[in-house]
Amino acid sequence: MKTVTMNKEKIEQALVLAKSLSDEKSVYTDVEPSIRLAYTTDALRSCVQIIDQLMDENESVWELIEEIKKSEIKNHKESIEKELNRKMMELEQLVLTKPEEC
Repeated sequence: MKTVTMNKEKIEQALVLAKSLSDEKSVYTDVEPSIRLAYTTDALRSCVQIIDQLMDENESVWELIEEIKKSEIKNHKESIEKELNRKMMELEQLVLTKPEEC
């Protein structure tokens, strides 16, 4: 997320440019076609870079979520096993206890 945050201004500029280029009432409609193409290409290139960054960030977040899930499962597994062992020991003590001692 750090990468995306650092490029927030660039993202906003690329989106404004891309939106204005796609608008028929844009100030760029009177611009020579080769210059308009250059602006469009630049905006498209910026948008593709931003999408790549966002996809990388998204993948990283999903990997982090999976690691957290695995960690939580492992932590719960250990506590459940401890509790199960404790209960088994209690049951074992009850079985070994003579009825007159109860």
